[in-house]
Amino acid sequence: MAFYEADSITGAVGGLLPGEAGYIEAALANARGKKLLLKADQLPGFGGSTIYDSLPIQADKNYGMLLLVNGSESNVFSSYSAANPGGSQQFLSFGSTDRGITVGIEDLLTSNDSDKDYNDLVVILASASPTVIGTI
Repeated sequence: MAFYEADSITGAVGGLLPGEAGYIEAALANARGKKLLLKADQLPGFGGSTIYDSLPIQADKNYGMLLLVNGSESNVFSSYSAANPGGSQQFLSFGSTDRGITVGIEDLLTSNDSDKDYNDLVVILASASPTVIGTI
């Protein structure tokens, strides 16, 4: 799981738009450089949750999210659908209390073997403490 700074209107990272060659790599590099890349062993296990109170996420910045399926940097989905194979939607935003947002993430391509439940990883961004709930 990773967060990366992206243009708030276009989603661009390093001058690349979602879907352009090198976008995912640029997003990963951005996340790594900003210390916003969480390794698989940092994420909660099935049914668990973790509060990250020291992630350097700033309220005045726009962030995209990445899911590194099974921790692989060669199987990555972005919250910007245009960056995903076939433009598949892997992230779904839900309302949340306390002026935050809840994002459900699907770990399989939504056009193929997916169960389309968007609960494989759930991220709640509220105040200064993002919470990640693992349900895989």
